[in-house]
Amino acid sequence: MKSPFFLLTVYLLLLVSGCQKDKSDDSDTGVTTLELQYNPSTVVYGNDYLFRVQVNTSEPVAEYGIVYVAWIENQQDPTPKVNGPGSVKIIFPGQPDSGEIETFQKTIAFADFNDANYRAYAILEDGSVVYGEVRYIVFS
Repeated sequence: MKSPFFLLTVYLLLLVSGCQKDKSDDSDTGVTTLELQYNPSTVVYGNDYLFRVQVNTSEPVAEYGIVYVAWIENQQDPTPKVNGPGSVKIIFPGQPDSGEIETFQKTIAFADFNDANYRAYAILEDGSVVYGEVRYIVFS
């Protein structure tokens, strides 16, 4: 029979580990996915998307931008992840200014997707990745 102290210790450890913040929860990961803006493209049959990201981390950032998964109804996991299956990265140039809204315009053809999930990401210099909330876009 296990001692009551042992069982209490195990219970408290499970309780504490269950309260840790999930790194994919965007509430304080240090990166926020902002609504995008778009206009019909004059170059191709598609849209010019203005992606917007806000980086609020004090950690040094090696890379940041938007990652998206297109044709989400055909995907087993429609959650965009850096190096995830079906995911496409749009890398923003330079280093982000903490707290500032960073933007990057990309022309995407209608043939590239009919709908997609997207979110902001930042790869920190230690190699860890933080994400903003997942948002949805659809060509209309």
